[in-house]
Amino acid sequence: MKTNNFMILIFVLALFLNACTTENQKTNNNDLIKKVETGLISNVYIEGGLAWSIEERMKHYGIPGISIAVINNGEIVWTKAYGIMDKESKAPVTKQTLFQAVSQPVSAYGALTLVEQNKVSLNKNINSYLKSWKVADNEFTKEKKVTLKNLLNHSAGINIHAIPGYSTDEDVPTLIEVLNGTPPSKKGPILLNKKPETNHYNSGGGFTIVQQMMIDVEGKKFPEIMNELVLQPLEMTNSTFNQPLTVEQLKVAATGYMADGSMVKGKSHTYPGMAANGLWTNAEDLAKFIINIQKTLKNNSNKGLSKDMTAEMLTKSPFIEDSYGLGTYVSNRNDETYFGQGSWNRGFYSYMTAHRDKGYGVVVLTNSTHPNFAFELIRSVALAYDWDDYVLKYKKEDVKFFLDGNFEQVLETYRNLMKQDPNNPVIRRSYLNRLGYHFLSSDQTNIAHDVFKVNTILYPENANVYDSYAEICMTLGKIDLAILNYSKSLELNPQNDNAKDMLKELQKSK
Repeated sequence: MKTNNFMILIFVLALFLNACTTENQKTNNNDLIKKVETGLISNVYIEGGLAWSIEERMKHYGIPGISIAVINNGEIVWTKAYGIMDKESKAPVTKQTLFQAVSQPVSAYGALTLVEQNKVSLNKNINSYLKSWKVADNEFTKEKKVTLKNLLNHSAGINIHAIPGYSTDEDVPTLIEVLNGTPPSKKGPILLNKKPETNHYNSGGGFTIVQQMMIDVEGKKFPEIMNELVLQPLEMTNSTFNQPLTVEQLKVAATGYMADGSMVKGKSHTYPGMAANGLWTNAEDLAKFIINIQKTLKNNSNKGLSKDMTAEMLTKSPFIEDSYGLGTYVSNRNDETYFGQGSWNRGFYSYMTAHRDKGYGVVVLTNSTHPNFAFELIRSVALAYDWDDYVLKYKKEDVKFFLDGNFEQVLETYRNLMKQDPNNPVIRRSYLNRLGYHFLSSDQTNIAHDVFKVNTILYPENANVYDSYAEICMTLGKIDLAILNYSKSLELNPQNDNAKDMLKELQKSK
């Protein structure tokens, strides 16, 4: 009898401890949500500085509705919706609301699945797989043919940045008409205007070629292909590449709004370039996509691509300066690697980003076109969940002399910091550059001037520091000094097209 009583006591105690743990987890999660909701910041965080709430920034930018999914420890820890999906009906955004959102990484994942199925190769001439249309040979293809890998990492030399959408009162071109640039397509033909593997140009035209290749290989419509290769295997059950949406899907689709608050004609556009811009999804489904990539790299998922192919997707291209893998940006912040992508459709802006190895990330979807809002919210998540090396943080004492306007003291302090530890984050060239633009965007131009000037003294052999310093000099009306520094930047980097353009403009104004 005593034994039974003891076992009952142990059972009750275990239930109590489990309940306490669960309650503590809920409280902690609620605290973090509140921290995210009230911690939106600009591109630099100064301890004790200004922060905004989601509500304040939605009102500031005029954003009707948003949806967010936060990932931590390899799981979705919360999703939440704010605002309305349509101004006329006032219908609220819910977790199930569909937004036009980030498409290219998902499309790239589908193309890479065909590679793993040995139906296509990353490194063969893409024309080997195209049947309905071919990449036209010209002077840029004599030495190197375009490959699927080139198209996915935007090193193919393909023209046309964005494939436009079409409103409800416009004729929508077929994919072949888009590729050929024939009516009713709004753009010219998709073709090479640079030699492959010489630079990075984010080309929706390139992804349109990928779309046609997948259709030719599979012999099916693109939405059906993507549903079979990606959306169903990764359990993205609310997502679709249907263009346009079905009647039932339209009932849960957000209406798009322009930056000035006006509604997109017809509520949203139809995109024949589905691989580049055609995904309708919610924040939870895109978070599932991110998590599967993270888990696959840790051998914790048997869905979708193999570990090796996923690693290939997140490997930076050796042909371009920008940090780009296959269908997604891959950026190193010191020793931390993040991947992600943004998407700007007519009336919609979305962004997803995540740490490759550490199991955290975020998805932000909006039915308006204000990228700065998405970045402010992402930084709030990064601060709340203590992401490594994502947000540029300064203590008040780090910028005290800048704020005091004491340039000589600033310069002496930063020179000493560099002598003591050249790897100190506070004195990194990129950090100082971002700090300068933080003050510039806050209309604190004199402080921005001092920051950029210090950067030129600490890093005199870098072209970018002179470009930034010239910009602030121009802003302050110091034209001769702006010309001098743009010239110095161009001397150090003869490929600096911005410096060339600005010098022309400044010379005209003299």
